[in-house]
Amino acid sequence: MPALVNETFEQFSICLWEIKEEDSFFRQGLSFIPSAVHPAIALQQFGSRMALKSLQNDFPFQRVENKASRQPFLPDGSFQFSFSHCIGFGAAALSTSHAVGVDVEKISTRVLKVMPRFLSLHELKLIQSMPPQDQVRYATLFWSIKESAFKAYGESGIDFNRDILIHSRGGNESSDFVVEFRNTPSIYHPVYCKDLGDVWLTALYLKM
Repeated sequence: MPALVNETFEQFSICLWEIKEEDSFFRQGLSFIPSAVHPAIALQQFGSRMALKSLQNDFPFQRVENKASRQPFLPDGSFQFSFSHCIGFGAAALSTSHAVGVDVEKISTRVLKVMPRFLSLHELKLIQSMPPQDQVRYATLFWSIKESAFKAYGESGIDFNRDILIHSRGGNESSDFVVEFRNTPSIYHPVYCKDLGDVWLTALYLKM
């Protein structure tokens, strides 16, 4: 199936692939072997790599390595990139100049049970001040933003509720958010957010 989202900005590009194909489709079109043993997870990994291939047709999958934080990277630094997947979707972000992170999340009430683990007190109060029907949606969005920020940051040992801070720029749209890292205060990184009904797609690039 064609990409559901395929957008290019000055700093990065992003693609979301809706997975409708069988395993054989991806094996024929990609020079990539999934690490997952479970077929459903392997299919999601294929979807995220197909999203990246849609952004860069000759992307060198065979040269990808993993950091200690398990984030993938290219040793020569020719591309900065990030993957994400969930049931039915694979996502990728790509840049030649900025560290990037991407995340795709299904909206679920399960996020309400773990909010104190990843939200700061300010963020938690912001979510709890919303109407009940919005709390699940925006708690999921905040989780997704922090996942994207963690991937862009690229190092282990980062605490989601202490080290990654989400700020609203005062607007009413989901795009009106920025991220600040505790160790680099007052540097605000713009967040890409796309509402796809029951799914959030987010991405973040690190300002130089």
